[in-house]
Amino acid sequence: MKYWYKFEILRGYTFDKANIFKNYITDLYEIKQSHSKDDPMYLISKLLMNSLYGRFGMNEILYNHEITEDSKLNNYIDKYSINEIISLNNNKSLISYFDNNIKDNIILNNETFSNISISIASAITAYSRIHKTQFKNNPDFELFYTETDSIDIDTPLQDKFIGKELGLMKLEYNFIEATFLAHKVYGGLYFDKNNELKVYN
Repeated sequence: MKYWYKFEILRGYTFDKANIFKNYITDLYEIKQSHSKDDPMYLISKLLMNSLYGRFGMNEILYNHEITEDSKLNNYIDKYSINEIISLNNNKSLISYFDNNIKDNIILNNETFSNISISIASAITAYSRIHKTQFKNNPDFELFYTETDSIDIDTPLQDKFIGKELGLMKLEYNFIEATFLAHKVYGGLYFDKNNELKVYN
């Protein structure tokens, strides 16, 4: 297979294929493109597009978070399912928990309807990884850093990858020096349109 992967399929599920979000994403993208970056409509439309896959993969049983006195911790431990307790070193702690009764009610009442769909979330992330392989496995440049919607490379990107259409790239910065320490932890030096040296971090 391409990129030398081998798969052994043990079991799985099949789903009907459809463009269920084409109009939704297209409309939001047009709103984003028609507003400046400092306009709230730009930020809102971008957030709605980027959070779509996460919403369908989200666990509906959400944790509660409270700061409580250490002397009252046992009350929570006896009553709830505890995820984490973080001591704040002042006889108080931050406790994360969820109510077992909520989960039990869902099971007992056979509430099978859900606003999540793991298959949709998985498909979105899988197609994203497929799209990104053209940058991660490209011999025309050296890839220094990448995340969901960006790459940092050592040479100008080919014209076929650049454009205003959805899925294409645009040049944001031309770093003269850059350091990448971890995911979302990076910085670089660049010249702005007035030829002044700036720092991005």
